[in-house]
Amino acid sequence: MSVLIQIELLMTVALFLYGIAYAMARNKNKYHKAVAAVGFSMDTYGTMLMFQIKKGVWMTGILASDVHTILSLAALSLFFIQLTLGLTRKIKWHRRFALRIFFPVWALAFLSGAFLAH
Repeated sequence: MSVLIQIELLMTVALFLYGIAYAMARNKNKYHKAVAAVGFSMDTYGTMLMFQIKKGVWMTGILASDVHTILSLAALSLFFIQLTLGLTRKIKWHRRFALRIFFPVWALAFLSGAFLAH
């Protein structure tokens, strides 16, 4: 299986897992943390594969690649804020941050990556 297909699969499954984790959290299911952690692991591994393809250099000259890189790194960083809000039991802010900030940034990174891949 090619690396690009692996990346597409990893990121698509991560997208679904993040959505499932959000739905589980809304229903007060304690296992949403495990689902989100698996999603994050797949997200991180897919991002690592992307950096291996590009050999870790900043992609200049192609604006779409730069936007995708910035959004992807921002989404990974925002996950840690999301995690901190959850661990500190700031439930109201944890849900709001997931819906209004983390998930939209991650979705934009996902969509920009899908645009670049095809």
